[in-house]
Amino acid sequence: MSWEVRTMPSVTSSCKGWFNPTLFWKNMTRFWPIWAFYGAIQFFLLPIELFNMTPGADRLTSLVPNVFHTATWMGVPLTLVFGCLIAMALFSYLMNPRAVSMYHTLPIRREGLFITNYVSAFCFYLLPSVVVGLLALLAEVRLGVFCAGGVLRWLMVQMFVGMFFFSFAVCCAMFTGHILALPVFYGVLNALVLGVSTMTDISMTSLLIGYSTRSALSSSVAVRWLTPAYHLGQMLSGGGKDGVLSFDNYVGAICYSLVGFTLFTCIALLTYQHRQLERAGDVVSVGWARPLFQWGVRRLRRTGRGRGTLSELLPPLFRAMALCGSGHRLRSGGGLHRPGAAEKVPAGAGGGVEGYSGPRSGHAGADGRRPRRPVRLSEVGPQSRECDGGAGLRHKLRPL
Repeated sequence: MSWEVRTMPSVTSSCKGWFNPTLFWKNMTRFWPIWAFYGAIQFFLLPIELFNMTPGADRLTSLVPNVFHTATWMGVPLTLVFGCLIAMALFSYLMNPRAVSMYHTLPIRREGLFITNYVSAFCFYLLPSVVVGLLALLAEVRLGVFCAGGVLRWLMVQMFVGMFFFSFAVCCAMFTGHILALPVFYGVLNALVLGVSTMTDISMTSLLIGYSTRSALSSSVAVRWLTPAYHLGQMLSGGGKDGVLSFDNYVGAICYSLVGFTLFTCIALLTYQHRQLERAGDVVSVGWARPLFQWGVRRLRRTGRGRGTLSELLPPLFRAMALCGSGHRLRSGGGLHRPGAAEKVPAGAGGGVEGYSGPRSGHAGADGRRPRRPVRLSEVGPQSRECDGGAGLRHKLRPL
């Protein structure tokens, strides 16, 4: 008699573990205000402008391409903002300890969660863009100027640029466990190279006589390529004849977005595969990135202190998160506390003086006595400094 145990094949080991339709529909229905609002803005940028034109008007053949040019260029700041919003929505479970534990007990691999969220983000961009594109085609038919190629180019740019900024935001989300730190890191990294090079140019102009702005570091090609929003905006804002974007502008923006999308997606996926789930809530959730983060904050502080504009360059929220990432934690009362710092001991606890500040670990010293708090000169009264030839001062400032 054969005793065989029939086992159910694991969902996580099958192809179904790479994509979860239930989670996909949940994302589409739960976060519908995001992609609906994105489609509403695109609707006002493209179809409304075309419907407002009068059929048979002069220069329609040049006005319609100008409308597509403006809508394409305005798509860069639009996708820049919505890329961060979509990443915050789809990967918000990584910032909550309860949610991250619940999501990772589902019968789906981490790669499956990652791919499902990416497919959801793709549909967030695709569905409203397709509807807006169809309405734009109807407006062109009404005007008698049918240009399906312009709609197709606009759609491809919106999709590629949108997924590029989304992957950039997801890459930032993999390195943090705080929901408020994600937009800060995303914004800082988008403008980091341009901001540092601009501050360097300002310092060089002040320190070096005859420093030419033509050879400024902030205007170099490398800085432009390493600042995605600035580079894509410059590439899609320059028009050719009659303000129409050339084919090279479209191809360059699509290729740049495709390369960046592939790079950031690979980095985000590799980081997510090795991410420690218990890091949810930390400002910096990757261990090896903490020293790099602290070094970067110190460098920004020194660069900003040289011009006295640190308060303008680093917002208060970023400075608070920089302190948290440098080893600080938040007190329950709202103040910042650094591990290893002194804590107040209540008066009368073990013979200590009132208001004594001792070390956290171990209240007594090696000899069993509490160390005394150093006394500042401002705390010593004038009678103690003047009377008895300074005897009172010596009594107050006796060695520890």
